[in-house]
Amino acid sequence: MSTGTTPPEGSGTDSGSGSVAGTNSGGWSSFTTVERWTIVSGIGTLVGALIAVIALFGPFGSDDKPVAKNVPLMSTTTSSAPVTTTSTTPTTTLSTVASEPAPPVYSGGTVRIYNGSGGVTFSGNQWLDPGYNGSSEILVDDKDGVSAGNGSTFAVVENPSYSTCRNADYSVQSLSWDQLPSKTSVCIKTSDARVGKFQVTWKKNREGDADDMTVVGVIWQPTS
Repeated sequence: MSTGTTPPEGSGTDSGSGSVAGTNSGGWSSFTTVERWTIVSGIGTLVGALIAVIALFGPFGSDDKPVAKNVPLMSTTTSSAPVTTTSTTPTTTLSTVASEPAPPVYSGGTVRIYNGSGGVTFSGNQWLDPGYNGSSEILVDDKDGVSAGNGSTFAVVENPSYSTCRNADYSVQSLSWDQLPSKTSVCIKTSDARVGKFQVTWKKNREGDADDMTVVGVIWQPTS
């Protein structure tokens, strides 16, 4: 009868069983009750945070980017550029009325006034200076200016011509030197209803009076 030797514990074929027993030692049963509650609380906190995130952002889209929910969107206002409408006012072109051709001249000439005062009268086709008296149709004075005499009247218009003088408003009886700068032309209507124009050239002397006065003009043939 043979006798055998019993191998020591943990050796030979049973060595694997010993390793398994060593590995299974401890585990969840090795934690104390306090440690177990601490782990459970931590897991609960983590799960609650994850649920809150999912509730806020909703489910992930197909591109795995969170889609926010209940987030107010900024309103986008599209402003249209103002349209400017240009209103074109019809322009009325005023027709230019041709001036009436000047008729034949009744009289005309040049009179130079000396000695401070004088006058102009129309005698036939000449202009004469009979002096500063009632027979003159244009009275010239070195202090007072020019005045109408013997039934004549004056009219001040722009660019005096036969047509403008014929249609002028004759309501002026006298003009001071301040109103009559040198080389100013004035319309005249004579005592026999003829119209014309005259120009006075003068200069001021040392005393401030008019000096070297010259009257030149024309009276047209027809009566108005």
